[in-house]
Amino acid sequence: MDKRHTVILESSQWSWMEIDPDVNDTGELFSSIENWWSRAQQVTTNNIEIIYNQEMNEPVINGMLHDVSAADADQLFYFSVRKEELVTAGAWKTFLDNKQKNSLMSSMPAASNGFEAFLCIIQEMLGDLLKGIDDYEEKISHLEEKAHAVNSKAILSDIFERREELLFLKLVAIPIEETVVTLKEAMLDELVNTTIYKRTNIRLERVMTLLNHYDNQIGTLLDLNMNLFSYRANEIINALTIFTVLTTPVVVLGALWGMNFDSMPELSMPFGYAFAWLIILFFTFFIYVWLRRKGWLGNKAKPLKTFKKEKGRQGNKKY
Repeated sequence: MDKRHTVILESSQWSWMEIDPDVNDTGELFSSIENWWSRAQQVTTNNIEIIYNQEMNEPVINGMLHDVSAADADQLFYFSVRKEELVTAGAWKTFLDNKQKNSLMSSMPAASNGFEAFLCIIQEMLGDLLKGIDDYEEKISHLEEKAHAVNSKAILSDIFERREELLFLKLVAIPIEETVVTLKEAMLDELVNTTIYKRTNIRLERVMTLLNHYDNQIGTLLDLNMNLFSYRANEIINALTIFTVLTTPVVVLGALWGMNFDSMPELSMPFGYAFAWLIILFFTFFIYVWLRRKGWLGNKAKPLKTFKKEKGRQGNKKY
């Protein structure tokens, strides 16, 4: 058998062939897709296209996807699909694990054409992606617990880290979603009404719904923490402003009496020191009363700790 390709599965209606991604020459058996393979090797990003074969009067879908696994994010998976043939490069050799291969060997024989067979592979990819989302859900739960317990810069760093992981999951899911929609465009009702398509589409909806949900969750956590940091920054600025205003009399009078002029009448006053303190205290108290009446001495809202305690008590209530 030609080592440049392997027949993975074959039925009376379609066949699945795997090209060795490390070779350039596909052999005579693959002369019909030679142009696709030569172009595919030049592509390094997710790509999918529909080509309508006028001779065979059927659509051909060519494309490339990245591996779902974060550890092998640079692993590429090339495919070319038509009714009678599913051709892949890198799928069987490195892309699929043993469990997925066994699952495909049991589910693919039920496919009636190459498009349905390809949907079986998409289902396995979505299943792997759902496992990654389950792991991500656990991380989000820990992050929420940590955010309620402690608020610090470390929490903000964790939120950005989780957001980056979510972005990766979306970058993997969106090309898969595009692939499923492209299959629908190519085959229309002939594929949409099949059981394999409906199951794949439902699994895809699960993935996208969860990703959108966690995106909103991360956004809420980020907004909450950013608002908290803004609140704390305002409190600090408020406290520094009050301190500066209250110490203004001391600073002004200290600056005046700290001048080293030869003629300063206050120096001869017998009670000048006590008088200076009275002036300082009077103006400081006057400014304090004025700020208090204006309501500028700080936020009268409940302290953060009190708010958390009340929130915890409300969380324990049964509705």
